[in-house]
Amino acid sequence: MKKETGELKSTIQAWREEQLAGEKAKKQDQKALQTTIQEAHQKRGTAVQEVQALLKEKSRVPSYSDVVRTAAAQPEQLWTTVERRKAVQPQPFKDERAVIIDAGRTKAEKADYTIVKAKLQEGLDNIQATAGLKIECLRPGPGDRIEVVFTTKAQADKARKHSRWVTSQMPGTRIQGDEWYPLKCDLVAKQAVLDSTAQDKATLKQEVCRDFEAQNSIEGIDCTAMKARWISKTDSVKKTGSLVIWLKHKAAASYLLEKGTAIFGPTGSYCSKWETRDYGLLCFNCNKHGHLQAACKVPPRCAICSGSHRRFECKQQANPKCPVCNQKGHTALSWECSLHPQHWKFKGKAKANSSSRTQSTGSTMPATSQPSQGSSTTANTGSTTSPEVEMSEAFPSQL
Repeated sequence: MKKETGELKSTIQAWREEQLAGEKAKKQDQKALQTTIQEAHQKRGTAVQEVQALLKEKSRVPSYSDVVRTAAAQPEQLWTTVERRKAVQPQPFKDERAVIIDAGRTKAEKADYTIVKAKLQEGLDNIQATAGLKIECLRPGPGDRIEVVFTTKAQADKARKHSRWVTSQMPGTRIQGDEWYPLKCDLVAKQAVLDSTAQDKATLKQEVCRDFEAQNSIEGIDCTAMKARWISKTDSVKKTGSLVIWLKHKAAASYLLEKGTAIFGPTGSYCSKWETRDYGLLCFNCNKHGHLQAACKVPPRCAICSGSHRRFECKQQANPKCPVCNQKGHTALSWECSLHPQHWKFKGKAKANSSSRTQSTGSTMPATSQPSQGSSTTANTGSTTSPEVEMSEAFPSQL
């Protein structure tokens, strides 16, 4: 009997141990399953966040700082990337053998390209500095621009340096120079760049470009500066200002944009891409707003009399008629034109003059009454000025 009882107890104890082990294993499995579920939720949340961030990044236009940071490994392509941050456009083909000339101001023959090519080749042969250069062909460009293609790049560079072969045959024609890359430098110390002997307090030192090249160039990056211009207002209180400096090489401009700092003597400045503001483009060929002369494809129209000739050929300057609004009494360059981008300035000045005349007339006393004690007759004298004289003084003709 005792033996059977001991075996029963052993069986019950083994069963209990088996039950406890099963419950423990079940808890461990549940815990592992819960951990797996949590990890899956975390991974799913991370993936969703990454997808949302990617969609947000793709949907917005990259800022200037984003372009500078992401293009750090490609300094040669930074300039082009910054230019295309608003709209991706294919880069036009640039022939290094071509010299672009602008024949918009010449009165010589420019419609017959056979005659133009013969004249230009004759100009090259007649000048000792360009003798031996050969023109391969001409490419008509937008407006009155013409690409003169030489046989080699060296010949094109030599022809670009000597412009007499163009001006002697086609007076008024200009050669388009090499492309430069402007940078805007802010917080530039005036002491480092301005000429202290100049009276206008806005004249740069003659050695600014030379010093800039020496202080900013590194191995492999030539920071040659072609020209510089001070753009801040004359303020004797401020110690710093802004200037624009044009660099010769694209790699140098990209390097300084990536670096973000340019050195001027013992001081530094912040660099950014120089972008000109558009106050309303005016074509000097047809004198309409919205495009430039290089892209104009219509016959010329005078800015003074609206005739079918250029402005410098006008003989009706005494009778102006605006070609933009077709109104008489002003030219296309005058603020008086209702379609001029700066017309609000004309309206503001006209309103100010009208209010000043109204106040002057209201304060004028009748001629029969006696002026009160302490009053002055200067206002009466000034109020006799005719409105036509005042308007002509306030708004001189803008040609």
